[in-house]
Amino acid sequence: MGICIAAVIVYAWMPSSVWSMPLQSSDAPAHYYFIEKLSEQGLGAAMHLWPHGGFYPPLFHMLASSIAAVASLFGAHISVYAAFSTAWLISSGMLFPLGMLLLASYFLHDLDLPIVARAALAIIVPVLSVSSACHPYTLLDAGPLIAYGFATSLLPYLMYASLRLIDAIMANPFNIKSLVIQLCVTAATGLVLMLAHPRIAFTYALLILPFIVLRLPWKFIISAFAVIVCGGGAFAAFMLITFKSERYLHPETWFHSHQPSKTLGQALLFVFQDGLEGWVGIVCCALLLICAAASVALTKQSARRNAIALIIALLLVALVYVLTVTFVGALPNIISAPWYRDENRIMTMIPLAIVPLLTYGIGTLLAGASQTLREAASSADHWAQSARARIIIGLAALCIALVAVTISAQYVNPARETVAAHVLEKTTIAESNGSEIRQLTQEKLTVLKSAVTRTGTDATIISDPMNGSMYATSLYDATMLYPIMNPQSSGQGHIFADVEQAFASGDSQRLLTTVCPINPKEPEYFLAMGGQADSLQSFPYKAQYDTFHDAATINGYVSNGTLTKVKDYSSVGADTKDWALYQFNCGD
Repeated sequence: MGICIAAVIVYAWMPSSVWSMPLQSSDAPAHYYFIEKLSEQGLGAAMHLWPHGGFYPPLFHMLASSIAAVASLFGAHISVYAAFSTAWLISSGMLFPLGMLLLASYFLHDLDLPIVARAALAIIVPVLSVSSACHPYTLLDAGPLIAYGFATSLLPYLMYASLRLIDAIMANPFNIKSLVIQLCVTAATGLVLMLAHPRIAFTYALLILPFIVLRLPWKFIISAFAVIVCGGGAFAAFMLITFKSERYLHPETWFHSHQPSKTLGQALLFVFQDGLEGWVGIVCCALLLICAAASVALTKQSARRNAIALIIALLLVALVYVLTVTFVGALPNIISAPWYRDENRIMTMIPLAIVPLLTYGIGTLLAGASQTLREAASSADHWAQSARARIIIGLAALCIALVAVTISAQYVNPARETVAAHVLEKTTIAESNGSEIRQLTQEKLTVLKSAVTRTGTDATIISDPMNGSMYATSLYDATMLYPIMNPQSSGQGHIFADVEQAFASGDSQRLLTTVCPINPKEPEYFLAMGGQADSLQSFPYKAQYDTFHDAATINGYVSNGTLTKVKDYSSVGADTKDWALYQFNCGD
């Protein structure tokens, strides 16, 4: 029941426009492109989703394309946006709260809890898991960082498998069969997460490390650290090979454009309030402190290490978050580098640390109170009866507070509402207002639809993707040479740089020799559709597309016959001057 409620909460939060319109955000066209590529080419494309043939974590996109495939089996055609949103709903509204419930069950399984208490927690935990804007909501707006968010939603399953593996290692008597089974389960779960997003390994290491240190023998601890060091070395090697820079030996210069967004007090409150605000956040923080103390003070010696590990994991998350949003310098840069010093990625760890600790603390208090009440009920002593009354009152207050936070977070949650408003804005197509260049407007939709109607879906259209033309691929099934903002010219992507350089050269022969062989069976087109969108100006390589909206260069090719104007769009709107569709003179 708790999973169903969580799914309804996430579904109700989603703006209706996400089911039919694209998210106008820098990374969104890439995710739509990956899904469509899988739908067209099958699972064989999973390991080379990028336009240049490079690897991108495919698991989310495999889920989305599978949803579209299943729908087609029943005669229903759903858009790539509907498939995308359905996959996000499944991962965020079902898989994530189910995983959190599974993880919470690990800490509750040894507690002597009444059936009613277990049933109540089975409802509260999934709902509480989707209450904070930290995850799963923020990453739909930021980027959207869909693959990383999907991996975060699956991380509780790996945490649960890993804790079971630790149990198998420490079992007395030792059971080799149980160990092998748990090792295989953990390895398989880890492989799934690597397909979701390899960078989730850093979050996993941060959260599982306290359990390894506190519960395993030294030889395992040393082995774990060796694995972490090797992983860190592999990551460093990847960065050195992939991203050339002279600043690697000067960490104080990393993320030089980063600016603190919170004070120390604000950052700490944000973490310990689980990103909730107002009185809901204050009560959540108070509950967290009570639960942390209770989980250590009231648990048996054998289970206390789990409680301490949960607290340490939360403190580590707080450390990384506070250093990221509050401080600058070499140390904060080094510690937050695995997450690109990105506040949005780091805040996803907060619910993963807080919800299990809250659950364990509440479970410990309920189990301890239940036992005390049973003992007091069998005693006729006045003081025992008085203690029983105090326990009942305190327990009732605690339960009321927990239920109040869980329910109120669904109604009084400004941060989550703000994210929803951002997503709604990004999926709303407005008229051009002349004050800014938007990624998509009603005028651009008209032009893109008209252009694709003229060219067909097989002919290649060249245009600056940052003017919004990259959305034509998912909107109208256009074959855009640049279907995403950064297709990359490495590997099989040399054509992207070749076309840019040939277009900028002013040499008609070079341009036609480069462009015409792209698809010899179809004409090649060029679409002029204004400048680059203001919201995409942070892209560091935006200058590579400047030649595609250089009026002098375009007019020169028109004058010498390299380009022929086949459709003029200057009359579509007030801001569409010089917008036009051209055909390359390839002899078609």
